[in-house]
Amino acid sequence: MLKAVEGVVSRNDNSRDITVALDGTWQKRGHTSINGVITATSLDTGKVRDFECLCKYCFTCENKSNDCKECQENYEGYSGGMESEGAIRMFQRSVSTRNVRYAKYLGDGDSKGFLKISESKVYEDELVVEKLECIGHVQKRMGTRLRNLRNKLKSTKLSD
Repeated sequence: MLKAVEGVVSRNDNSRDITVALDGTWQKRGHTSINGVITATSLDTGKVRDFECLCKYCFTCENKSNDCKECQENYEGYSGGMESEGAIRMFQRSVSTRNVRYAKYLGDGDSKGFLKISESKVYEDELVVEKLECIGHVQKRMGTRLRNLRNKLKSTKLSD
């Protein structure tokens, strides 16, 4: 993953402020999953730059009477918040582990990841992260809203 980051930096005229696309996936659909993975990928190459695995449960801790030496539980909260928590963790460690700052954030719009990153000011006042919109997700949201509006106004007569 470090090679992927360095490749993006060299393509970006050696600028360490780069763009990241974030998305999360869960073990099961809905908001009841105990495991989730959030990935940061390159827009240019599609290579994974970073990832964060989040787990709300540790099988070893639950089934042993003594303390678990390698607890897998690293997240408390509702499953829907995993994506934003993973995004914050990756942004916070981007400078220390990858020597880059994620200047632009491309998300799918279905999480509060960007809002949480903006609120936490991960790069303090040195850099304000810019949000990019995925056109496919924007089209999906617009289409849904237009279909809902059409159904709502179906029996309404137009006035000239």
